[in-house]
Amino acid sequence: MLPPFPLDDASLELLFDASLRSKNDDGTYDGFTLSRLLDFLSGYNPGTGVWDGEDDVWESYSERDVIRALIHEVRRLRMTEALR
Repeated sequence: MLPPFPLDDASLELLFDASLRSKNDDGTYDGFTLSRLLDFLSGYNPGTGVWDGEDDVWESYSERDVIRALIHEVRRLRMTEALR
């Protein structure tokens, strides 16, 4: 099982950049697409083409994982602000 989706600054910047990607004229992408970013953050190594996880079963973060993590973080921040 994967840990919660990472919400550190670097991951959020990659997520933001991936959300802006569009195809080049030749049909390719520069940088990570959202699906490739989710695979990468799950432990997939595009350089070797293999998953770097500890288990034999490969799983990847989904868009739902990202949404849940962001909602959880917004709620946490709102609660922190309400307690001030």
